[in-house]
Amino acid sequence: MIDIKDNINILKGVGEKTLAKFNDANIFLIKDLLLYAPKKYDILDVLEPNLQTDGLDFVIDGYISSQIISRKIRNSVDNIIFYFQTKTTNVKVLAYGRGYLRFSLKKGMPLKIFGTYKASNNSFTLKEIISDDKKSINPVYGIKGINDNLITKLLEDVFKDIPNFKETLPEKLISKYHFLGINLFLKKMHFPDGKEDITNVFRRKKYVTYFNHSIQMEALSLLVLENNKEPKDGVKDKIIEFTNSLPYELTKSQKYAINQIVLDSKKTYVMNRLIQGDVGSGKTLVAMVAILINMLNNYQSILMVPTEILASQHFKNIEETLKQFNPNVSLLTSSLPMAKKNEIIRNLEIGRINILVTTQAALYHNIHYKNLGLLVIDEQHRFGVKDRQKLLLEYPHTDALYLSATPIPRTLGLVKFADMDISSMHEKPHNRKKIITKLYSLVNISEVYHDIENRINRGEQAFCVGALIEGDNYLDLKAIKEMIEKNVENAKIQIIHGALSPEDKQKIMIDFINKKYNILVSTTVIEVGIDVKNATGIYIFNAERFGISTLHQLRGRVGRNDKEAFCALISNDISNERLKILEKTDDCFSLADYDLKLRGPGEFLGEAQSGFLNLDFETDYKIYTQALEDARNYLSDYKMGKEVTSHVLNLIEKALNKKAKLN
Repeated sequence: MIDIKDNINILKGVGEKTLAKFNDANIFLIKDLLLYAPKKYDILDVLEPNLQTDGLDFVIDGYISSQIISRKIRNSVDNIIFYFQTKTTNVKVLAYGRGYLRFSLKKGMPLKIFGTYKASNNSFTLKEIISDDKKSINPVYGIKGINDNLITKLLEDVFKDIPNFKETLPEKLISKYHFLGINLFLKKMHFPDGKEDITNVFRRKKYVTYFNHSIQMEALSLLVLENNKEPKDGVKDKIIEFTNSLPYELTKSQKYAINQIVLDSKKTYVMNRLIQGDVGSGKTLVAMVAILINMLNNYQSILMVPTEILASQHFKNIEETLKQFNPNVSLLTSSLPMAKKNEIIRNLEIGRINILVTTQAALYHNIHYKNLGLLVIDEQHRFGVKDRQKLLLEYPHTDALYLSATPIPRTLGLVKFADMDISSMHEKPHNRKKIITKLYSLVNISEVYHDIENRINRGEQAFCVGALIEGDNYLDLKAIKEMIEKNVENAKIQIIHGALSPEDKQKIMIDFINKKYNILVSTTVIEVGIDVKNATGIYIFNAERFGISTLHQLRGRVGRNDKEAFCALISNDISNERLKILEKTDDCFSLADYDLKLRGPGEFLGEAQSGFLNLDFETDYKIYTQALEDARNYLSDYKMGKEVTSHVLNLIEKALNKKAKLN
């Protein structure tokens, strides 16, 4: 009898090399193999070649209606061609590199062939000859170096000799939604008999994912309410004094977010708020108000950012913007000398510093703050969950404010950030002009050179973005620099990339800000938060290589003053739908919605690995709301001392234990 906790190497066919490949996919035990969902299913539908099936992969059923013709290419690769009669047409079949088939295929032979149909010349490219014992639905696992047939054989052996799995969903939920039980679910997931089985597997898999997530998020939300703190004075007069001193008027979005933070500060439980808004929407200014509230209530604040360059900019910005309130601000980064780090740490412990701007360096020092009241994390998606939790575990009574210029669609926000309050900022400061975006092919690169030259001749600066390492189809940084030097007069160029030391990157950025160079050729290292007000143009080479979010973040490096800014997307793939969308809109929330349709919810939720989640989210959202309602009901039962299933209890306790140290 096989035990699900047995190591996978007890199975026949799993040697040392195969075991290593399974382990790379996080499959160590029999249980892991059983729960590993296929990435997709190859469904071998038998269809007829016609205009409706043009470009599709499918199976044709019929017989060979001609002699087999063999053709050799470059004296090495054998191809064969023959005609194949289906119910409705006589189609030409092309089999590339399959010359050996001429010995087994004969005129008049009945066959089923899987391949791709091209209607323009009525041809069918053979991919596989379907044997009689081939199933019509075949799971595709996508584990590097392991054939799907081996996985199927291993699972067949496991199912012959395994006890029943313990059910994880409450029985009344299985009955309520007519879900497959756990054992039938696992069997149908790996060995579906038809499309209906796949649909039923999908339904349960998705529901369980959202139910488990909802139980834990709702439990965390309760703990936020239980994390007591002293209410802070909203310092309304000082906030008005501060905002009136600014050289610009706040947007409605900024005023609303500030009001929410003031209300959070006055509560007797900790703030746990996400502020999401477009590049340049003024999130940092809102965070400064939160810092000011804490400073005037004699609390310390931490502002944590992804890079040292950005930390340095924020440090100077806070010192200057809050100077009328005499803040004691320090900058802590990994590149500082140890003596300086120790001095900062001592001053934090005795309360001499009330605002700390830092990178992740703060997570790796044994710092005891005298009176920490606020943690602000900028570009929160760039910090791991464990990193973000580290300080919160140590300081349970600390308000937390997360800033993100990569908004998640509204519906998904309810899922991913269910334990947070969310403020969305849709406006930009009134003096900001729209960034003009234009798509160029490399054929028209001379227009790009002309625009760069005009820009620097006006005394403005430009970013040019490319790849660090040269590829077959990509321009690397060095090539971009050489092209611009050759075609743009008066170009003073420097290169920056992530492989440089923090000190070198810092020096290059300072030199660029001080206009020692007028063009900075860079990788996406400039994606996050770099603020160079005189930079008005960004030129992104091989733009098709980057995702929507990255391209929009890069575009946000310009347009940071009252001058008209420009973004050029340079690509030979000018029909690329993502690039066309970016050319049309600069609204991050619209782009996030489009990205959701393009990629599906799995990547947003960090669930792409588990399979099945990249489907139509309208259906997903209905399932999620059902799962959320059920999770809340079970959590209510738990709070009232009612009995819940062991699986639900484990989920709740896992969430509670995650933050139990906070109380």
